[in-house]
Amino acid sequence: MISFIIIGRNEGWKLTKCIESVVNTIIENKLTNYEIIYVDSKSADDSIERAQRFAQVKIFQLTGDYNAAIARNLGADKSSGDILFFIDGDMELIPESLSNFYTEESSLTYPFLSGNWNNFYYNQKDEFLRKDNGLGLKENLKTSTVGGLFLIKKDLWYSINGMRNDFKRSQDIDFALRLAKEGTLLLRKKDFLVYHHMISYFDKKRKWKLLLMGADLYGRSYLYRKNLLNKYCWKRIVRNDYSVMILTLSVILSVLINSFLPLIVYLLILIPKTLSKRRNYLSNYLYFLLRDIFVLLGSFLFWPKKFKNINYLEIQ
Repeated sequence: MISFIIIGRNEGWKLTKCIESVVNTIIENKLTNYEIIYVDSKSADDSIERAQRFAQVKIFQLTGDYNAAIARNLGADKSSGDILFFIDGDMELIPESLSNFYTEESSLTYPFLSGNWNNFYYNQKDEFLRKDNGLGLKENLKTSTVGGLFLIKKDLWYSINGMRNDFKRSQDIDFALRLAKEGTLLLRKKDFLVYHHMISYFDKKRKWKLLLMGADLYGRSYLYRKNLLNKYCWKRIVRNDYSVMILTLSVILSVLINSFLPLIVYLLILIPKTLSKRRNYLSNYLYFLLRDIFVLLGSFLFWPKKFKNINYLEIQ
């Protein structure tokens, strides 16, 4: 049995598209042994009403602490399937693609897998801007990173007790890193599996809001500290946050030799990273500079609370 587990908060029309696509996927692939679960994280819009329009959807609403990890853990706990298919509420499944990942006859093609996606970008007013082809994969690859879209065997999910609830952000990356450490990498197939309706992470308003709200304290500082002894985490740091490593070394050297020269070198090294992004170079430079500082300080000073108030309602 496969359990489609959708999580969302204030997704509006995107949630309707998501659930419709799951229903169409079930019909397209002639599935007979399945369930659809929606876990809502205290939405203030009409998400619950939208989910209720689909009679086959089991709806749970978190009423206490909430984040994506708590929502996915609740969805897994309430599921009956031995295959879990996690989908974020802003994603639209491509019905004919499921057979590249799962069939009722042969189950999963690999115990932990995901696919490629098309990104559809919108502005803050939900006006369509552009699209791209996601990762642009030309071949399948194994990786220690996952996002909000993946299929996994239930026993593998529980082998590391699901996701850690104390991560407000990047709980999916932490989950994949821990699984990789235990010997199971994610198989990311080149096949397109969803359309992802989203606001770009580098939308000017969104990126600054996330930075000032401390998103990177979870997504980088806490993530790296919790996985410090994981070789796959170090690969991620070198690939994505080499500038934080250079900043750390620059601070240490500046103190040891009593000179600002190492910090000046760091400021110069940061320029190519800024130029890799389109337009708004000065804004991006300031953004990366502040982000690196937050990540460095957060690695030592940020100790988040545990989320223990896990309450929910089942919506009929």
